Amino acid sequence: MDLASRVTTRIQITTDGHRAYAEAVEGAFGMDVDYAMLIKLYGAPSDRPDTRYSPAACIGTRTGILSGTPDHDHISTSYVERQNLNLRMGVRRFTRLTNAFSKKFENHCHMVAIYHAYYNFCRVHQTLRVTPAMEAGLAHHVWSLEELVGLLERKAVRRGSVKSKTNPDRVCAAAPDTIKFTIKSLQEDRSYILIEGDKAAFVFLSRLFAAHAQAEDCGFDIGPKCAGNAFFNRGSKLGLYLHRLPCVEKKSSHRTHKT
Repeated sequence: MDLASRVTTRIQITTDGHRAYAEAVEGAFGMDVDYAMLIKLYGAPSDRPDTRYSPAACIGTRTGILSGTPDHDHISTSYVERQNLNLRMGVRRFTRLTNAFSKKFENHCHMVAIYHAYYNFCRVHQTLRVTPAMEAGLAHHVWSLEELVGLLERKAVRRGSVKSKTNPDRVCAAAPDTIKFTIKSLQEDRSYILIEGDKAAFVFLSRLFAAHAQAEDCGFDIGPKCAGNAFFNRGSKLGLYLHRLPCVEKKSSHRTHKT
């Protein structure tokens, strides 16, 4: 399903004869795909001890068309099988009959991501003579392991950075004079007020909300102390219902805004 959502053109898919693949492709693409199965035919298994965990010899193949009109010259699983072999040879966790398997699914996903980052940015391929990232124009040089690990350090710095708080008074001072909004009390319920204005007004109000939230104010002074309840859209006007909330008045003087 993830692959189907990321492609915009009709593609050709080849899988082996495993029934689950046919069900998965049909569920993701329906009939909007050229899909073929390549089924390998194996000979009789050997009784030799050294071939206990090895498949029998492949003696031929046959193809089956499940949907669309796939190109017979491109009905092949060789590329994906090669990628599968590279992954098993490069990541110990994929080795068969091992105790190096992942104990947590999250760690398994992280290891696959690290391997593919190394495979695409750090490893020079014999056929390309450059990395896949360089061939695709995503990089201009072969990445070192230090550069790859450095991505984690930069991500940690971004996560640990503390955003500076925005002063609500500065938000008001930077607002243009053309911003207009009205404040009304609802006749049917006096515990609610209604703010109406255009898009520019609500961009200003959203910044003001964020600034006061960072300042840990219990509300902001556009009338009574209040907190957001629900947005609505009526024609070209935007509106916001606000519920009056009791709160402790701060010692700082009340701020007023253009109405």
